[in-house]
Amino acid sequence: MYEQPFNPFAKNLAVVKDYYKSGSVLALGILRAMNLIASIASLFFLPTLMNEAMNISLRMMRETEIPSDIMEMFNAASNTSVATSVISAIPGLAVSALVVAAFFIIYFKSRNDSPTSSPMAGVTILYVLAIISMVMAIIATVLLGVLVVILVFALVIASSQMSYSSDEQTVLIVVGVIYFVIIAVAVFFLLFTTVNEKRYYGSVRASMSTVELQSKGAKPFGVVCIIYAVFIGISMLTLPLSLIGTSQLLGSYGYGYSGMISTPVIIIAEASLGLSFITLIFEAKVALGYKRHIDNMKYGYSQPVAPAAPYSPFPAPSAYSSPQNNPYTDNSPAQSSYEPKTYTSTDNPYSDPYGSSPKAYEKPRCPYCGAEIDPSAPFCGNCGSRL
Repeated sequence: MYEQPFNPFAKNLAVVKDYYKSGSVLALGILRAMNLIASIASLFFLPTLMNEAMNISLRMMRETEIPSDIMEMFNAASNTSVATSVISAIPGLAVSALVVAAFFIIYFKSRNDSPTSSPMAGVTILYVLAIISMVMAIIATVLLGVLVVILVFALVIASSQMSYSSDEQTVLIVVGVIYFVIIAVAVFFLLFTTVNEKRYYGSVRASMSTVELQSKGAKPFGVVCIIYAVFIGISMLTLPLSLIGTSQLLGSYGYGYSGMISTPVIIIAEASLGLSFITLIFEAKVALGYKRHIDNMKYGYSQPVAPAAPYSPFPAPSAYSSPQNNPYTDNSPAQSSYEPKTYTSTDNPYSDPYGSSPKAYEKPRCPYCGAEIDPSAPFCGNCGSRL
């Protein structure tokens, strides 16, 4: 009975589903959801923190006797920037929500043993988002590259026109070069991450829809996630020290204790960084595990194979130690040296049963007298017996 359509890639689909139904994928989806909740919660703290920063900046500007019209422009820009920051965070939250939905779709579709259940929809969401991220990274690379070049040239021209000593000009140029290198490295990592993320999810899609299992980009993407996790871990260690140092600096100028460096803010920031750190570790674990899973299915790396002996056209001597087992030994009875061995038709393996001459035809004879008879005659022509 024809129950369901034939799927030529059902075997590869089962291999991919067998991996993505693991608990690590579910944990990654939960961690992504927790990051989304933390990002939404941060929107309620963002206006307060930005207003605190603006108030400190305005107080410092008043003490430096900056003209009032400039301060009014700065105040208007500050109020606008708070609203802009909140609005600009909405697309990022939408993307995070799609990522969370994609991971849960992948996990629960993979848990379904039905051959028609496929996590293709979830993987496609991640693949499309990776393409968008890659395009945006390329645009940002071009814009940042142009901006950095302009800033470096402006810095060089300014240092040459101002009354700086040669040592001060050298310091300015070195600072500009260092800034350019830092931006270049950051942009390289961003491009490298987005390109390999796109290759990774593209390989998962190809594995479910073609006859070949693929894992392109999974390993470099996992390695980059580990590198980002290391940087976040370093930030977790240095963030309290930098905030405390900022608080002491503000206190030395008479601005007192700032709400930006309060203990709840430090705890929230540390928790957010820790959550991002764990999420990146699980992201790397899932990507590297997928690479290992596909390689095991394609090449059998999980099954150790004993090294094969070098090829030899001759049999090993130990296998034919006795004359009875040696195929090159003549086991026929001994004959005299002057009498050549003869073969019968049954002994000759090269004899052609169809090549020998046919036997001579013999006419039928009478069973009573032995005389030759005509096979069609009813009586013997010699003795007259009935045939």
